[in-house]
Amino acid sequence: MIETLNLEIVDLIKNDKDGRELKKLQEKINNDINHIRVSMAAGMNQADHRMAVLRLRALEASKEVTLDAWRHFRNA
Repeated sequence: MIETLNLEIVDLIKNDKDGRELKKLQEKINNDINHIRVSMAAGMNQADHRMAVLRLRALEASKEVTLDAWRHFRNA
């Protein structure tokens, strides 16, 4: 999941001129985050909960990095 996301970020930064693709990617990340939160709220065993927390943190970090990298690239 994260590897695919990183490839999407690279493509997005290279090709997105007006921010539309960034918005789509941000929505995809938000959907993934919400899905994990719903799963966590539904109840999980301890090991699954730990993995969900790690995935959640990675997605939230990717979301911020994506936005920052896009802004930096466009302003350079």
